[in-house]
Amino acid sequence: MQTNITVVEWFQKSVDDDFGRKIEQWIDAPDSSKNYFNALEKHQKDTCSWFINGPQFADWKNQGLPFIWVYGIPGCGKSVL
Repeated sequence: MQTNITVVEWFQKSVDDDFGRKIEQWIDAPDSSKNYFNALEKHQKDTCSWFINGPQFADWKNQGLPFIWVYGIPGCGKSVL
């Protein structure tokens, strides 16, 4: 009888551990470095020079704000600027 209880307890612990790992994987933040390096490989020389040399960027830079909002339709190249 004790052996059966031990087996059941072991099985329940392994199910709980597996479930816990699945929950952790589900809520864990994605690895953004993969996206960064994929975008970096697609970057072309002088991409974004029109933006970097433009008045909106200069205004943002001079104001010392922490963020600048770059928007556009999906697939237009925001990630590889």
